[in-house]
Amino acid sequence: MDSILILSPHTNDVKLGSGESIERFVEEGRKLFVAVFSSAEESLPEGIPKDVLRKEFFHSMKVMGIQENNLYVFKRPVRRLSQYRQNFLESLITLKKEIE
Repeated sequence: MDSILILSPHTNDVKLGSGESIERFVEEGRKLFVAVFSSAEESLPEGIPKDVLRKEFFHSMKVMGIQENNLYVFKRPVRRLSQYRQNFLESLITLKKEIE
C-alpha cells in the first residue's frame, strides 16, 4: 500500500481524526491524498473570511508534508452532506481514477 487516500467530512477533521496516522505515513514515505467534502463556510461567524478554513487546511497539510496537488476540497454545504450522497460517490470514483 504505497498510496493512501484519506477522506474527511470537513477541513479541520483531517488533522483531528488522522493527524498521527498522516505523520506516520509521511515518515514511511507513502504517497498521501486527502479529500475533504466541505470547507464548512456556512458555519463561520459573520465577518470571518469564508475561505479561512480552506486556507488553514492547505497550510496545515503543507506543514504535515502533503503535496498541495494531492489535496482535494469539494464545496458541499455543511450539515447537508447526506443530500449529496450520489454526488460524493461520483466524485470519489473520478478521484480514484485520477489518483491511479
